[in-house]
Amino acid sequence: MPALGFLTVLFYQLLYNKFDAIEIDATYNTNNLVWELYAIMGVINGTGFPLSYLLISTEKNRNITGVLIQWMQALKERNLKDTPYILTDKDFAEINAAQTVWPETHLQLCVWHIQRAIKQRLSSNKTSFYHSYNPKIAHEECSTIDVNWKIVNNSNSGSFCQYFYYKCK
Repeated sequence: MPALGFLTVLFYQLLYNKFDAIEIDATYNTNNLVWELYAIMGVINGTGFPLSYLLISTEKNRNITGVLIQWMQALKERNLKDTPYILTDKDFAEINAAQTVWPETHLQLCVWHIQRAIKQRLSSNKTSFYHSYNPKIAHEECSTIDVNWKIVNNSNSGSFCQYFYYKCK
C-alpha cells in the first residue's frame, strides 16, 4: 500500500524533552486525492508540537494497522521512546499500532473526540442502536450489565433501562 512518512524539523529539536503525552490523529474523507493524513504530536506542558506526518493511500483492502506500526516503529527507532500517555480517537488501527509499538504506555481517548461523539449520538434521531440491543450480549461484553435490564423506547421517558424506568415512575 502506498504510504509516505516524514519528520518535522521539530522532531529532533524536541526529542530529548520529556513528552507528557503523544497525540495521534488522522483526517478521514477530507479530500479527493485518495490520501489520508496521520499526525503524531508531542505534548509538552499542554502544548502540542507536530513531530511526524504520514500519508496513506485510501485504496481498498489496505492494512492500515501494519503501515501505522511500521511508521511508529521507525519513530521509536529514532528515539521517540515511551511516554506516559498516548491520546487518540477511537480509531482501532491507531490504538492497535500504538499498543504494539509502545506496550507500556497508557492509551487514552481524546476528550475532544469523546465530547464530539457524545454530542453526535445525543443529537441523532437514529434508534437503530436501541433496536439491536441484546442484554445477553451486553452482559458478555461487560459483566456488570444485568441481563434483566432492557431498553425502553417511550416517547414520554426517553430511553432508559427497564429497572431505572420503573424506579423513576
